[in-house]
Amino acid sequence: MTLPLVQAGLLASVIVLGAMAALVVRLPLPAGMALAALFGLLHGHVHGEEMLGAVALSTAAGFLAATALLHGVGLALAMPVAQRMAPWARRAMQVAGGATAVAGVLLAVVG
Repeated sequence: MTLPLVQAGLLASVIVLGAMAALVVRLPLPAGMALAALFGLLHGHVHGEEMLGAVALSTAAGFLAATALLHGVGLALAMPVAQRMAPWARRAMQVAGGATAVAGVLLAVVG
């Protein structure tokens, strides 16, 4: 089964999430969950299509392990910063979000 406009959705997720970080947008919990679910569906679909036959189980295990590791490291690094939220840290997160959004736009334009 293939989803329509998956690649456009992937680019949109990079641009939207980067812009939200840059602008420090805080969505209501249900809206944030819906957005995360939609973008997760798109990313998961693309990765699922890449898996073939017998290799699928080990590929899925690798994706799960890498995702868990990235989330764990991200939380470990972000929690102390978020608790203190020094002005430089807030600015650094905004700059990183802006760079992510710009990278998404460049991918969309340049291909």
